[in-house]
Amino acid sequence: MCGRLNPPTAGFSYASPFCVGVGTASITLDAGATAGLFTANPAGLSINATTGEVDLVASTAGTHTVTNTVAASGACPQATAMANISINALPTADAGIDQSICQGDNATLMASGGTNYQWSDGAGNTASIIVNPATTTIYTVTVSDAAACSATDDMTVIVNNAADAGADNSTTVCDNSGEGTSTIDLSTLVSAAGGVFAPIGGAPALVGTTFDGEGLPTGNYEYNYTVAGIAPCPDDVATISITVNDCAACPNPPTAGFSYASPFCVGVGTASITLNAGATAGLFTANPAGLSINATTGEVDLVASTAGTYTVTNTVAASGACPQATAMANISINALPTADAGIDQSICQGDNATLMASGGTNYQWSDGAGNTASIIVNPATTTIYTVTVSDAAACSATDDVTVIVNNSADAGADNSTTVCDNSGEGTSTIDLSTLVSAAGGVFAPIGGAPALAGTTFDGEGLPTGNYEYNYTVAGIAPCPDDVATISITVNDCAALLCPTITTALDSLLLLCVDKEPDFPALEDAVVFSGNSATFSGFAWYSDAAMTTLAVPTDYAYSGDGCAEQNVTLYLAILCSLDPTPIAAGSLQLVLYPPFDTTYLNSVQSECTVPILTSTCSNYTIAPDNVPTEVNPGDSGIALWTVSYNGVAGIDPCFSEPYEIAYSCPAIVCPEASFTALPITMCAGDVATLTFTGTALPTDTYTWTIAGQTLTGAGPHSVEINSSGNFEAILIVQNAACADTAVQFISVSDLSLTLTASPTTITSGGTVLLSANAQSVLGNDISYTWLGDASLSCTDCATPSATPITDATYSVTVSDEFGCMASAAIGVTVAQPNIAVLPSAFSPNGDGIDDLFRPLGENIATSELFIYNRWGNILFSTTTLGEGWDGTHEGKPVEIGVYVYYLNVIFSDGKTEFYKGNVTLIR
Repeated sequence: MCGRLNPPTAGFSYASPFCVGVGTASITLDAGATAGLFTANPAGLSINATTGEVDLVASTAGTHTVTNTVAASGACPQATAMANISINALPTADAGIDQSICQGDNATLMASGGTNYQWSDGAGNTASIIVNPATTTIYTVTVSDAAACSATDDMTVIVNNAADAGADNSTTVCDNSGEGTSTIDLSTLVSAAGGVFAPIGGAPALVGTTFDGEGLPTGNYEYNYTVAGIAPCPDDVATISITVNDCAACPNPPTAGFSYASPFCVGVGTASITLNAGATAGLFTANPAGLSINATTGEVDLVASTAGTYTVTNTVAASGACPQATAMANISINALPTADAGIDQSICQGDNATLMASGGTNYQWSDGAGNTASIIVNPATTTIYTVTVSDAAACSATDDVTVIVNNSADAGADNSTTVCDNSGEGTSTIDLSTLVSAAGGVFAPIGGAPALAGTTFDGEGLPTGNYEYNYTVAGIAPCPDDVATISITVNDCAALLCPTITTALDSLLLLCVDKEPDFPALEDAVVFSGNSATFSGFAWYSDAAMTTLAVPTDYAYSGDGCAEQNVTLYLAILCSLDPTPIAAGSLQLVLYPPFDTTYLNSVQSECTVPILTSTCSNYTIAPDNVPTEVNPGDSGIALWTVSYNGVAGIDPCFSEPYEIAYSCPAIVCPEASFTALPITMCAGDVATLTFTGTALPTDTYTWTIAGQTLTGAGPHSVEINSSGNFEAILIVQNAACADTAVQFISVSDLSLTLTASPTTITSGGTVLLSANAQSVLGNDISYTWLGDASLSCTDCATPSATPITDATYSVTVSDEFGCMASAAIGVTVAQPNIAVLPSAFSPNGDGIDDLFRPLGENIATSELFIYNRWGNILFSTTTLGEGWDGTHEGKPVEIGVYVYYLNVIFSDGKTEFYKGNVTLIR
């Protein structure tokens, strides 16, 4: 039978709801329940039949019923249980379409698809946010719904640089070339490339970029110089003014051109003008307000001005037949950074302080403390630190921070004394303040020590023994308190006492062999106190337990004859009251050995300097008469003094003479000479060294040149890979003598730098080539160029060329020594960016103008959109070469006018936006 108390159960549950595609979902069995066979309904749930675990990645969203079936067993029947599991679909995250903005503008991002939103980099947590990126940035939004399921999507904000046409400018020309210069290239008056000139009012058309005042009425002519902005950035326009003068009536027409060396920093000195050659200072005015300018000199007071960019105009008044002249220049003044050195700090002497500055990009602390925003300092006294903070515009400001250094608390050293337990037997009181070396502290008893009367301890009637007090001097935060311990011993002064040692011996004595220590003098050095009637004298022991009296053999040398020997003797005071010796200190004897020649090694060879060494490291060997070299024909006796090198500052225990004979027969010396060919060569060439002197077969040869060492008579072939003037040195030697010979070799080399300016041109443009060659030894350099037929010369240093396609130019240079170098450089001829769309097309299947699509040069990607007049989109494509065939949803559209939008990105990264109308005809 199935037990009535434990029939099988199958109950379980899931912690629903879950999110599809995110991990797994496990079951929770009810108490006592068993996992059986798990099945699910309807289909779409990926479930483990054994564990009930659900794979949420492989499952579909929805609500599913899961059944756990525990099979019958014996008398126990089958058990089943069901539980629901809900799986929510992920929201459809949409970060919105990519946007294109101008640098400095804001972009509004609008996400959708859920109830909660979180943008990357902390940009915001609402569906709509406003961002202001400095560069093109990808923003990611995480969208979650009410069920806490989430998904992500990206969008890109493309940041385009604002167009810059430069500052306005002006100049003057003559109305007759016979009276002076009547032409001016307006491109020389602008500071930005890529713009287009357009006349204003009655100004004449230019020839290219050249203005010609020949025959024009005197007066002022203006042109707009427009640099196109990349959508949505607007165009930027500078105004160029040309004044045409009657130079016969006014031979020296005034000019007003000037400039400032911008940018400047606000609040720092003044900014002066630089007048153009021949220009005159007139009346200076500025726009907008905020610039403090001297109307006569144009000098700007940067202290009284506010930060910003200003246009300054110099107006030179008309005089006689000479007209008024004006010129404009911009001046930029940057605001100072806000320097912050941080808050003042208080530290304890010896501790470090971390200083943290902010407000700029570069930091310099006073006294060389550091050049980073955060530094660690360790001042000995209270110190003011100044940080100079500068920004990317090189403007700077300062701020101070004070590090207050507090002295550590000092309670002095521990101390102790004794008093009597009865004032009739001796002194029973002591003022504890006399036992400390620092003032300002507080005494506190330790353990059972009695309270003090002020700072006075009284032992009257106290049990004999030791009493301790803490003496605490408070530290100034953050320095801790300091504590000294004062110990008072209360004695029974009526009783006889054995002596008490107050100054222990603990001495070191250095002895040479056969010497004895001066024991009486050492005993006199021991200081003791107490009733001297109980003193019975001194005794010396050979052990620390003071059980064995010392004898003379305890301090007789018995070492190995080389090393020092250490022996310790112990001194005790004897007391008639107590037979136990009272330790009075120890005596460490250092015993030095006698002289022993067996520890000496002598080296003696013919024609060599004799050598004397010792295997005993404590022997000092000093030469008295030892030759530094032994030459052929030399003989004699070398003499040393050998002594024992004990502890520095004592006389050696012995100093003994030692002799070694030396001799050398006469030997014939070699003669070194050689030839080196060639004597002038190029780096990487080979020189031959040939011996021409006299030497014995047993003599040795050492050659050195340019860091190379060779041996043997040779001849030797030497490759020299560096340049300059080198010495070839030969040393020929034998055991007795040596001879040296020197020859000089000069090695030339060529360095070559090849540049092209510019390296990328448009078709028909000119590139300037420059070969900069330097010879190490010579200065007569020849050039040979290879390239296309447009080279202006083939044997000069700086030819020019006008290639029509991509070209490579190479040059080979050589000096008068035949040394050569070569280099090559490529020049790219760029084609212009072109995108063209027709104004009409006829999709009638005749093979002519059947598609509306952009054509051009250097197009990398494009987006084409076609709208009808009601703003409905009919066609879009991002595929290059694909165009609109005049249909919508497979059906031809009506003849008429349609609107197109075209975004183009060219191969060089530049973008263009086109908008217009196209007429569909059939």
